[in-house]
Amino acid sequence: MLKSSLALAAAMTVAGIAAAPAAIAANTDPQVVSTAAQILPGFSEVVESPVCPAGTRIVSGGVSVSSALSRWVSGYPNKGANKWIGNVFNADSKTLRVTVIGVCSPQPQKGDTGPTGPAGANGNTGPTGPAGANGNTGPTGPAGPTGATGPAGPSGGGAPTVQTVIGNFAGPGQKSTAQCPPGTVLAGGGFNNGTGPAAGQSYVAASQPSYLSPPATAWEVYFRAGSPYINGFATAQCFRY
Repeated sequence: MLKSSLALAAAMTVAGIAAAPAAIAANTDPQVVSTAAQILPGFSEVVESPVCPAGTRIVSGGVSVSSALSRWVSGYPNKGANKWIGNVFNADSKTLRVTVIGVCSPQPQKGDTGPTGPAGANGNTGPTGPAGANGNTGPTGPAGPTGATGPAGPSGGGAPTVQTVIGNFAGPGQKSTAQCPPGTVLAGGGFNNGTGPAAGQSYVAASQPSYLSPPATAWEVYFRAGSPYINGFATAQCFRY
């Protein structure tokens, strides 16, 4: 084992493992990288391709040898190191020249943003949402313009005229009625004493408007029975508009 290791070390010292520089990756075309090495007779060697150029990844590879007596033991990608691995045994009596090739594929690049597509069709109308809360009362708006002057109203009848009506004379226990004439309105009334043993001292039981057929149209005065004073009468104030 020690002798084999020393021989391998001597072979690497004599022949060396020469790595060709990696090519610069293009935008779309696959790139090829390669490594050349020499293996002494009776020895096997693991030969690695150079690392793929920046922006590419190892996808395939292969091994080229200078003798038909050599044996290619294995070949596989090392994705972590981004290179191709070749394991070759030299069964010839001469030094073997080996070339390990790695095929590197560019990684997909993000293209430019495409144009905006056309707007889609409007969707169906959704259900009506719940009513919102009442908002705050807004400020008072400005005063509107003054409206047009309305038509003149009908002429008034003017100030009413007053007519005083005197009722019939009545004695104790009797009634005096002062009746307003048609077309007038009863506004008030009273009474007056006439002649007698003590004029101006007649006793009155009631002095009031007549309510027998509303609205009242007459003023009535009732003189108290048993009074020695006679000849009283009612008065009515009648308005005409």
